[in-house]
Amino acid sequence: MLRTLDQDRIDLERLATEDDPKLSRWSNKTLEELTYEPGGLIERLIDWIVSSSPRPSRVLALAAVIAFLGALTGRRFASPTDLRTNFYVVALAPSGFGKDHARAQLKRLITAAGLDSFSGPSRFMSASALRNALIDKPSLFCMIDEFGGMMRQITDRKAGLHNSLIKNDMLELFSSASTYFEGAEYAGSKAQRIYNPNLCICGTSTQDDFWQSLGTLNMSDGLLPRFLLCAIDGPKPPRLKPKSSVSDIPSDLIEGCQSLVSLGRSTGSFSRVLGQGGSNECKATTVPFSAEADLVLAELNDYIEGQEENADSRSLPFLNRTAEHAIKLALLAAISENPTAPVISGENMEWGADLACYSAFDMVREARDKIADNEREANVNRILALIKKAGKEGITGGVVADRFRNIDKRKRLEIIDDLTLSGRIKSEITFGTGGRPKHRLYYIPDET
Repeated sequence: MLRTLDQDRIDLERLATEDDPKLSRWSNKTLEELTYEPGGLIERLIDWIVSSSPRPSRVLALAAVIAFLGALTGRRFASPTDLRTNFYVVALAPSGFGKDHARAQLKRLITAAGLDSFSGPSRFMSASALRNALIDKPSLFCMIDEFGGMMRQITDRKAGLHNSLIKNDMLELFSSASTYFEGAEYAGSKAQRIYNPNLCICGTSTQDDFWQSLGTLNMSDGLLPRFLLCAIDGPKPPRLKPKSSVSDIPSDLIEGCQSLVSLGRSTGSFSRVLGQGGSNECKATTVPFSAEADLVLAELNDYIEGQEENADSRSLPFLNRTAEHAIKLALLAAISENPTAPVISGENMEWGADLACYSAFDMVREARDKIADNEREANVNRILALIKKAGKEGITGGVVADRFRNIDKRKRLEIIDDLTLSGRIKSEITFGTGGRPKHRLYYIPDET
């Protein structure tokens, strides 16, 4: 029997709200709390970035730092399962949150530490441009603002071939970090092998622009599940007087980043490492799991396998990537703590699992509520978002009708009825001062 869109949405909601003690173990922390747990160079860089921001956001700093350090370490260290620290991260926040601050500070650090050989472009206009960049710099850190625009550029069904191939290459590059990327061959140029490509992306965008750039197909085509999501909603951080100047770059951070580049394999000096391209295979140092990390990972895999038994086709890709993300994050945390002799500890794996699970379930919830393939789905998302924004106070049906006059009344009421039947909102009758009944609508939040 064919599944309907509403059935898939209900399955996604059940996945995101299922009452499971193991789920609460790995999803009971906020993103803000997780920024205080990785320790090592990760946490020191976060502290440094927010110290000079008038509107400090540790979550936005975390997103940028993960991708940045992933680029420095990806060709030099590997997990026991040969995963590398190549990350695609997207950080979402409303306008005015200061999304550019972490990006600007990392640019200053890159210049001060002489790490330009890892700095990549802020936009790729074609698949061949992406490949050429990686041939020149096989470990590449790209900070992309207005990331929703780029996603629209590469995922739109009407996109030109040179744009749609960017998405195909991003899919393959993500899974080729431990081997090599061959790429496509054109009539005028042969495919050129890139060993151990380590593409790390940190994209920033507003919530609306990012989710409106996607369709439901992107939930199953493999691209979106490859991303870690760091999404922020709510009011802007309060304006504070920065504790330090943006030009104050501590020497220990410069030296720490440089050491990550030269450690991990016997290639000699820092300058020699920077000069190596992607034409040769890169032998990485394997970072072992501790016994405690093995146990945490086994528990995470058991939990994921249990969830997969009841998951629908749209949520499966996110579940399938969760353990992989967790291992890569734990690997990065271990290197950040002790780059000379790293071991993935139980604490590293717990942090990686926490962040990976938070990202996966947030992706499921946000994609369910904000991705639309047609006008009706877009209207559903718009109405639901307004009711959700009203919070515990709820919102009257009259306000919804006034806000969405452009939606036909019959269609609007059908949407509200469908949202009520699916358990995503509830309706209550209240009486005002004049005694007239009013229908008040309330969003039913996820339990995670």
